[in-house]
Amino acid sequence: ALAWAPLHVARRVLASASKDGTIKLWRSGGKVLDSLSGHTDSVEALAWGGDGTLYSGSRDRTIKLWRFVAGERVTLRRTLSGHAHRVNALALSSAYVCRTGPFEVVPKDEPGDPEARARRRFEAHLASSGEERLASCSDDATIYFWPTNQRLCGHQQAINAIQFSPDGRKLASASFDKKVKLWHGHTGAFLATFSGHVAAVYAL
Repeated sequence: ALAWAPLHVARRVLASASKDGTIKLWRSGGKVLDSLSGHTDSVEALAWGGDGTLYSGSRDRTIKLWRFVAGERVTLRRTLSGHAHRVNALALSSAYVCRTGPFEVVPKDEPGDPEARARRRFEAHLASSGEERLASCSDDATIYFWPTNQRLCGHQQAINAIQFSPDGRKLASASFDKKVKLWHGHTGAFLATFSGHVAAVYAL
C-alpha cells in the first residue's frame, strides 16, 4: 500500500507499507524520514487524515493511528481492534478534499499558498460534513465505522475495497460475493445493492 500525505500536512511525503509489518515515510527524493513498527503482520492498507493522522490496517486484524507532525518523530496514538480477520482496506470521508485541496478551480485573487488553500478546504469540509470519519473492511465480511465501533453487515464474503463519495455522504463496498453495496456515509444505514458482476469485485 502507498499513500501521499495531504499537501497541507506535509509536502512530498509518501508512506509505504510492507509485508514485513513496517511502514516507511519517504521524501520524494528517496530519503527515509521514519520507519514505523508496531504491527505484528503484513500491513495491507494506508490512509492519511487531514489532521496529519496516518492510519494503517494490517493482517494482524488491527488499525493503528500514527501522529505525524513535520519535523518530529512519528508516534503511535492509538490501536483499534474489532475485526475478526485481516483488514483489507481503509477509507476516509475527507479523502477527496485531502487529495484535491489546493487544486480546485479558484478565483485568481484567492490569497494564500497551495498549503493554505488546502487547509482552508479541509476545514470547510469539516464544517459542512462533520468530523473526519474512518471506515475499514475485512475478510470477516464486515465494515467498521470508527471511532463509534459501528459494525456494518450485509456482504456474504470478504470485502476487498471501500470508498467514500467525494462529499462523504455515501460509502461503497466491494466484495468477493460479486456485489457492490452502498451505505449512508454518516449513519451507516444500508442503502442499496448493485448486482451484475459474475466474479469477485476487487476495486472501486
